[in-house]
Amino acid sequence: METLQKQIEEASLILIFAGEGERGTWKAYHGKDTVRALKMRLTKERCGGSRWASAWSVTGIDEYDCYRAYLLDVNDTGAYDVRYINCSIVR
Repeated sequence: METLQKQIEEASLILIFAGEGERGTWKAYHGKDTVRALKMRLTKERCGGSRWASAWSVTGIDEYDCYRAYLLDVNDTGAYDVRYINCSIVR
């Protein structure tokens, strides 16, 4: 939990990837920089189980205007993923 809190505090931006089925949208997270607040936001995005949601920590922007983002493992599952997300698709 301490590691997750540190990742949240050090992120230049946190993105929420949420959707239904195979499609999702990227949104910037503007809430408090705490694990509890982030988990509450993800729960709200999931709408009682009919949708899915994940949180991503942005560490920088590359030369092609893409965010370099790492999956925030809010459930301590050991999951790890990195993605490059085009800045223009984030709302």
